[in-house]
Amino acid sequence: MRLSPPSRLSRLSSTVIMGFLLLTAPAFAADVYSFIVDQQGGTAFSSKDGIVIDDSAIKGTVVLEGRKYRAELAPDPDSPRPYQAVISKDGGEHEIALNLQSHTFYEPPAATLTSSLLHLFPVGDGTVSNVKLDTVEAPAPETVAGIQARRHEIRLSYDITIVLPPPGGAPGVPKGRSETVRGKVKVDAIYWLAEGRTPALPRLLRPEISTGFAEIDPRLAAAIAALQGIPVKQQVTITTEGDQSTEPQTSVRTAVLQNHKTQESKASLFEIPSGFKRHEPEMARPGMGALPPR
Repeated sequence: MRLSPPSRLSRLSSTVIMGFLLLTAPAFAADVYSFIVDQQGGTAFSSKDGIVIDDSAIKGTVVLEGRKYRAELAPDPDSPRPYQAVISKDGGEHEIALNLQSHTFYEPPAATLTSSLLHLFPVGDGTVSNVKLDTVEAPAPETVAGIQARRHEIRLSYDITIVLPPPGGAPGVPKGRSETVRGKVKVDAIYWLAEGRTPALPRLLRPEISTGFAEIDPRLAAAIAALQGIPVKQQVTITTEGDQSTEPQTSVRTAVLQNHKTQESKASLFEIPSGFKRHEPEMARPGMGALPPR
């Protein structure tokens, strides 16, 4: 039996139906969380790394869609941070900081340290020894901020030796001797992970720890990469102590994701807005913020 070709009306009907199906297809829903990051102790301000960590709570909202994200920080007139939002389209391999007030953007480099306490002194040549790294997983989940999450703990400790160069003397005066400072560093990082796909997060919310030492960081990275799930809460405590009258110091950093919801997102949310110009901020000293664009 010979089949007749489809009529123009039937072809038109098929096109209309297909267009209707495309229009009514469900939009991809992004995950939205409010967050709060609280840093106590271990104040760091680094123009080289482009990071600002101050003794204050950082609040905001983050939108996660696959490998894309956008985090917007709540207004804080006392903050030295030179941006109000960060975006990425490649899972954070490249992160763009947006200054929504001056309509500028820049790409801050990844910080080499996640806390100033991970070096007893910011200068000198340091070596580490007696490195111990353990991981512990709770046998059962617990409720954290109304969400069932399993507790994971990474415990790190190491000894550090730093040689401080001799201080520069006045003209004609011989320099003094170099000093050797020895100390201990301990890190207790606790993560509560909810079930689900591990999301790409802004650097501000990632469970990463960097000490700056090649003998430690690859092992730390492997331990953190093994954490699968949504980090609804993180608590990282770092303690340092040393000789040469070095005062013991402690920092505690807590990050919480909460108030989860889903909503439709637009592609423009993860793009640099039209009219924004590139500007590398010049960091001022702590408490003074960034210098304005020239």
